[in-house]
Amino acid sequence: SPTTSGVWIELGAPPLRFGAGSAELSPALDAALRALPAAIGAELFRLEVGGHASDDESPPAIEPGVRSLALARAEAALHALRQAGARARTFGLATYDSGLSPGEVDPRTTEGRVALRRITLRLEVLTP
Repeated sequence: SPTTSGVWIELGAPPLRFGAGSAELSPALDAALRALPAAIGAELFRLEVGGHASDDESPPAIEPGVRSLALARAEAALHALRQAGARARTFGLATYDSGLSPGEVDPRTTEGRVALRRITLRLEVLTP
C-alpha cells in the first residue's frame, strides 16, 4: 500500500521572518513562497504550512493570542502558495509556539524570540 515521504522546510532566515505581532509577509518571504510551486513542479499529496510565534507577541495571559497569530501567519503563507499555483491533494495549517525552537536557539532570549517568527512547510508525496 502507498505511503508518504517528504521534507520539512524552515523559512526563518532574517529577511524571511515576520515582524513582531504581524502576519504580513515580508517581500522576501512572499517572493520565496511564490517561487516554490514552480520549483516543485508536481502535485503534492499533502502541503502543510506551520505558523510560528514567540511568546512575547501577545500578553502572556492570552495564550490564544499567540496561537491566533501563528495561524494568521500560516494562512498568509498558504494563500501566497496557492496563488502561485501550489497543488496538493490536501492542504493543512499548523500552529507552533516557543516549544518548537529552530536549532540551538533559546526562546527566552531576544534573539531566540525573533528567530521564532517564521513559517515551516511540510511537503509530502506518495511513494509506492
